[in-house]
Amino acid sequence: MQKLVFLVCLFISSCALGQNTIHPCASTKMNHFSTPHPNLKSLANENDYDINYVKLDVAMSNLNSNISGSVTTKASVIANSMSLYVFELANAMMVDSVLFNGQKLNFNVVGNTREVTLPNSLNKGAAFQSVIYYHGNGAAPGGAGLGAGITTTSSPSWGTQVSYTMSESYSAYLWWPCKQSLHDKIDSSDVYITIPNNCKAGSNGVLKSITAVNSNQDKYYWKSRHMIDYYLISISVAPYVDYSFKQALTGTNDSVLIQNYIYNNPNTLALFKTNIDATGSMIDYLSQEYGRYPFYDEKYGHCMAPLGGGMEHQTMTTIGSFNSLDVIVHELGHQWFGDNVTCATWKDIWVNEGFASYTEHLYQEHFNGSTAARTQMDGVHQSVLSSPAGSVYVDDTTNENRIFDSRLTYDKGSAIIHTLRFIMNNDSLFFETLKQFQQQYANTVATGVDFKQVAETVSGLNLNDYMNQWYFGEGYPTFSATWNQVGNKVGLVISQTSSAPTITPLFKTDLEVLFHTAQGDTTVRVYVDRSSDTLYFNCGRTINLANAIVFDPNQWILNNSGTVTYNSDLNVNAPFANALVNLQSTFDCLVYPNPAFDRIQVQLPNTEKITSIRIYNSLGQLMIEDCNHLINIASLGTGNYYVEVNTNHGHHIKSFVKN
Repeated sequence: MQKLVFLVCLFISSCALGQNTIHPCASTKMNHFSTPHPNLKSLANENDYDINYVKLDVAMSNLNSNISGSVTTKASVIANSMSLYVFELANAMMVDSVLFNGQKLNFNVVGNTREVTLPNSLNKGAAFQSVIYYHGNGAAPGGAGLGAGITTTSSPSWGTQVSYTMSESYSAYLWWPCKQSLHDKIDSSDVYITIPNNCKAGSNGVLKSITAVNSNQDKYYWKSRHMIDYYLISISVAPYVDYSFKQALTGTNDSVLIQNYIYNNPNTLALFKTNIDATGSMIDYLSQEYGRYPFYDEKYGHCMAPLGGGMEHQTMTTIGSFNSLDVIVHELGHQWFGDNVTCATWKDIWVNEGFASYTEHLYQEHFNGSTAARTQMDGVHQSVLSSPAGSVYVDDTTNENRIFDSRLTYDKGSAIIHTLRFIMNNDSLFFETLKQFQQQYANTVATGVDFKQVAETVSGLNLNDYMNQWYFGEGYPTFSATWNQVGNKVGLVISQTSSAPTITPLFKTDLEVLFHTAQGDTTVRVYVDRSSDTLYFNCGRTINLANAIVFDPNQWILNNSGTVTYNSDLNVNAPFANALVNLQSTFDCLVYPNPAFDRIQVQLPNTEKITSIRIYNSLGQLMIEDCNHLINIASLGTGNYYVEVNTNHGHHIKSFVKN
């Protein structure tokens, strides 16, 4: 396909590459079991009921991984009838008794589940309550310190002994009787924890009371009235001090309690206070970009525990330290992406981890500037490009190492969101998409395709190619170029190869191309949709023979650069070069969305007024003439088009793709 494009002059600077490391959040969640993880498949009988409420009333200590107490579940039948009540609990845990609607019933142990045969079947819509009394050691198989169930260990830096729970993705059953279904969010919860009175116990929601049980024990009561997924309920027990403050949310009358349980060591808070305090400005910023912090009426906070990164337990992240602002903002980002909206399947963990990882980039961009953001994204790209294949969409949810793959789930997940921002070419639409997604799927679950549909609705884009290439597909393109310049005319052939050619042989994408010229760097945005594309430019600058071209200089898309070759025999004469005028206006003009589906919108500086708009096809034929900012292009066929926008200040030429 031959195209005529016009150069837009931009100036860029280079940044050093970031370091390629395993994401701390990934290292926290990877599976450390020595045997295959149990309970990977949804239990059919669990799907007979929907949980409305749970109450954990348990006793724990920071000195071991033992737990005892009861779990009350209120639920309703959603099957036509239910004759068997099933819940999950590790076989190593002892169930003392089961009360079902107040009646003590027998149960069978089937692997890591308990089956309770009901005396009478319950019909659809019937409400019921179960109370399960149990006790045992909640540590993962193989011993404590494995990062699942209840871990009891000592901080290597501070010497503090801590017991804390970790349940993502399949480990809640190790420490409490539960239903491990992502789709069945629990409507509300209460957590009561009886602990030694030299400790504090952190959990979800609002701390309602601390009651003395006896001379040695206190009972903590945490109340949450927000919906929560099973793996986000948590408990941490240690000798903590409470460091709390409130953060006002810009543009509202709301404020958020930020409550932190820090090791009871005089040096701990002193070391971390500045970074903990930064959580306030982070939550205010993200409330503007993602929508108001979803649990603002309860709290946000942290419980320290000896782990390598963090875990986004709802309203109270479990965190190893506060050394890294990126880790702090990542876990905070999860309160929107992961907690308020949760992935519908572990295949779609992108909904959680991709967006939380991109929150790190947004943090760097907002608080530290474009250079820091570019360095951060360079490191992300370096990680992804270290291997040739792999999809963001998870192909094997029986393997937690695959679910939480640092390169694919975190880094590639973040990188392709950055690519979507580039494709939209309009930050207002991009951030509106994030807000609409949060609003539409609040308190429930969503897939990657659900996010795509929201993005298409907001932006008007057709994102089939985007999802097929970057989300479901594998690999990345390597771009090469052959070019020639004769006077003001430039011919450019862009070719691409795929790192995963049998899975994703071609990447159709917008692409920035930077030309080094004697008069300065010039960048143009083009669209490539085949393995070899020929483009023509009018350029009044002299392109350097050495180091002539850089692909994607601003790191918008995952790609490698191949060879760049000067060819003096390459044709530079476009077959329709006289169809469009040269770019003369020095004013900015934006045409979006690009690619477009059924409409385009023209955005101009406030000082400019449209006098006429003409849309040409790639042969220079006039297709549409209009004078409105919003233009219906449904009648156009798929392909490349050019918009001539005439204004009271001059005119602009912009290209777009009709899908």
